[in-house]
Amino acid sequence: MTYSTCTLEPEENEAIIDFLLNKYENAKLEKIDLNIKHSPTVKEFNGQRYNNSKINIIYEIP
Repeated sequence: MTYSTCTLEPEENEAIIDFLLNKYENAKLEKIDLNIKHSPTVKEFNGQRYNNSKINIIYEIP
């Protein structure tokens, strides 16, 4: 499954992936290698910390 959004909001990106990975033990991430300019994954937002060792999110920079 690919989860894609058009938002930069962590509660719609990192939080969703973090929830999925914590709820379903058989869920896993696949590394995607794209040669595009991007910013790093958000580590914390509004007091919520995300397990970035499990999260592969790419914020593409236009």
